[in-house]
Amino acid sequence: MRLPDGSYLVNGRMWIEELNEALDWDLPTRSDYETVAGLILASLGHIPRPGEQVAVGGYELAVVDADERRGSSRPRSARTSGPRARPGETQVGDRA
Repeated sequence: MRLPDGSYLVNGRMWIEELNEALDWDLPTRSDYETVAGLILASLGHIPRPGEQVAVGGYELAVVDADERRGSSRPRSARTSGPRARPGETQVGDRA
């Protein structure tokens, strides 16, 4: 879902490949994660809390809320922003 500020609200369980394809992005993929939540966990190196942010490959990811299970929390949804466009360029993922 695209938000008024131009960022996107995505489910933490969304596959990175699916997000990349849908928005024409290039978020990094590795064998140790497949989802947005996994990317956030791998990038931060700890279990994130709502409000935490991480920059990955020019993209900004922020944990909006988390699902608490077995004493740990996993991002349930995240706000994502694509790479910042230079003046006169269209931001990756912008579609009319």
